[in-house]
Amino acid sequence: MNKFKCQKCRKELFGGEFVLTNHSEPWTESHTNVCSAKQFVWYLKDEVLETWLQSQIDAGGWIKGKLHCPFCSLRIGSYDFVSGKQCDCGSHVLPPIHIVKSKVDHENPQLLREALEAQIVVPPAATDFSDFTVVAPGNAGP
Repeated sequence: MNKFKCQKCRKELFGGEFVLTNHSEPWTESHTNVCSAKQFVWYLKDEVLETWLQSQIDAGGWIKGKLHCPFCSLRIGSYDFVSGKQCDCGSHVLPPIHIVKSKVDHENPQLLREALEAQIVVPPAATDFSDFTVVAPGNAGP
């Protein structure tokens, strides 16, 4: 499961199940945004929200405002339920809640596990060193 953590305090903010594409479709790891200009933000569902997100949007009256990390107050994004901005292709209205990608760390445990497994190098079989003699520096040996 994908996790999104605050870039400053590293606390988890939301999971991948809340993320949408710029065309309001459920986001997947393999999905790329159709409109390239919107590649710097994550869009979030507005139907079901994390508690901290819900309280910040409620405080703003579901109109327009900034979003902050609930743990360290770093500004991580914004919401705008008024403007209804369109994506670059002009055919879709962008989801109203967005998180700036540079303010959160995207963590995918499956990819991390695969990367770590790929880095593990098994050492060659142990060599029998019983026939070798250790010679101290300066000694000519036997």
